[in-house]
Amino acid sequence: MTQPFPKKYWWAVLIATPLLTATIALIPMLLPESGSGGDAITISRSDIGGNVQIVGTQHILNEIEQVVSDPAELLELRKSVEKAVNLVKGGFNEGAIEAFEKIAQQHELASVYSNIGALKFEAGNQVGSLQAYETAMSLDPDFEVLINNLAALYEKQGRTDEAMRQLERAKDSNTAKKMLQRLGNDDKTAPVVLVESEDNGKRENANLIEMGTTVEGSISSDTDWDVYQVTLPEGPRDYVMAKIKPLDEKLRARLYWHDKNWQKLWRGEARTRGQIYSVQLTGSSGETHYLSVFGSDVLNKTTGDYHLSIVSLRAYDGHEPNETILEATDIGEGSLVKGSILDDNDSDFYSFVSDKKSIQFRLINESAELQPRVDLWDADKARLDYFSATNVSQNLSREFELEQGGSFYLSVTGSGNGAYTLMLE
Repeated sequence: MTQPFPKKYWWAVLIATPLLTATIALIPMLLPESGSGGDAITISRSDIGGNVQIVGTQHILNEIEQVVSDPAELLELRKSVEKAVNLVKGGFNEGAIEAFEKIAQQHELASVYSNIGALKFEAGNQVGSLQAYETAMSLDPDFEVLINNLAALYEKQGRTDEAMRQLERAKDSNTAKKMLQRLGNDDKTAPVVLVESEDNGKRENANLIEMGTTVEGSISSDTDWDVYQVTLPEGPRDYVMAKIKPLDEKLRARLYWHDKNWQKLWRGEARTRGQIYSVQLTGSSGETHYLSVFGSDVLNKTTGDYHLSIVSLRAYDGHEPNETILEATDIGEGSLVKGSILDDNDSDFYSFVSDKKSIQFRLINESAELQPRVDLWDADKARLDYFSATNVSQNLSREFELEQGGSFYLSVTGSGNGAYTLMLE
């Protein structure tokens, strides 16, 4: 027979119950995440042979513990990390990017930036992915998951030689071994290294180089300029990246980028001597561009040898070219379309047929830099309606009224750049 609890101890029950409840709630946070143990979460890409990986909770926490000692802050960061990783596991990658970026604002961690890069890569934002990977590399250049992820991005961009150079650094890992074997069996030609031909200090004497090649040049004096001419390849509008890699530690490189009319598109320089400098701009098929390289410093110019490479990043989505209404990609009601906007001048057109009196669309904005707009057009290509976001990262949802069924077009444009998902219902 159960003995009744003495009534005189009723106060002990009131005190013990909330303490026990709080302790139980804290146990999952204080114990290592089941199955994490530093294990990475693999995200498969159907358009490349390799995968990208998300660093697990325990590895991130181990990295945090190297820079944070306050127990209360550690507990809050653990909650934030677990939330971000769980969002990935649930397939909510947009929310995961935002969660990881909030952690990165508090502490710069290679594992966190690697995860941001991997998620942006999966979303089709190659420029944002590369920026995150480069930040991670500056924090921990020997991190194997990061090296493998960066190699997958390079492979997607057709930069096979750079992918293989990265993988050679992590070839003891199984992932790197498999990617190296596969890339080594691919019949792909590595970029050709050309040697600069003097005198190329003016536009009319510019050295002609092809996209995807690397040229070795030299800045020999304070007055030496090297000018190169490149024609962008056939294909959809794309990001083009120019990179200067000093071969001499005393060279601080500066780059000027001009269009065919010698109008300046960009100018910039490395922060320090010996630093690699790169920049990405958008360009269209067949455009002629000029790149000028010279040495620079605050008080005087610097000299030295360098490698200059220029490549297409293949950052466009799989529906390109759909820049105009005449190139619209055909989609149907109920479709879920993943696309991306490269810059303010990019347009994505889609066509569909409906016999309804209205059409509901939703645009999920997967970028913190895109302020999107959606326009509706009729079969005669006249604009019927439009709807714009009022700030960046905003999603759009609206029901367009249709006078009658027929053929229609939707266009997605925007300020800024980034990936999105479009749904018609």
